[in-house]
Amino acid sequence: MDIKFKPYTMLHEHEIDCLINNVNDIPEGIIVCAGTWNGGDLMSMINVQPDKYYIVIDSFNGLNKQTEKDFIQNEYNNSVKEGMFSIEGKDNYIQNFKEQNIRLPDEIYEMWVSDITIKNVKAQPIAMLWLDLDLYESTLSCLSYFKDYIVKDGIILVHDYSLSETPGIKLSCNKYFDNWEHQIGGIWKTKI
Repeated sequence: MDIKFKPYTMLHEHEIDCLINNVNDIPEGIIVCAGTWNGGDLMSMINVQPDKYYIVIDSFNGLNKQTEKDFIQNEYNNSVKEGMFSIEGKDNYIQNFKEQNIRLPDEIYEMWVSDITIKNVKAQPIAMLWLDLDLYESTLSCLSYFKDYIVKDGIILVHDYSLSETPGIKLSCNKYFDNWEHQIGGIWKTKI
């Protein structure tokens, strides 16, 4: 990971390196990223693979409301909350890329991810789907919509699959795929 991108991500350096390794090893196709916060994950990938086609999907205004599938009582008092990770709009996201002199993703969709809104994204063929959405419904909407557009030997990477604070991630991922493999840190992978 290029250390200059560190302020723009909450991912650990070894998780960013995992993303980069996967981007370097995928078949031809589009990279779709849903959930990006300040963009450090995409900056890192674009920095090493600038010629690939990148699509970003995020509200840029933090997390949506949780559902009952996201809610648990634990010692963290359910630390994932509505509005967390807001950067107050897409313009701030774009500014982050300009500050680092990194080209913007090819398409940027500002939306609350749902079964309805996700259909506005026309992305195919997909070589890599990177999901860091923290919530059940948004993760499930992306998996449901994009799974049929992933090329042979394409991959899905998801963050926080096994994290106790985000139980909805595992529930949504296991609805479609049962072969998730731990990569490193909070990143899990399945291959199509």
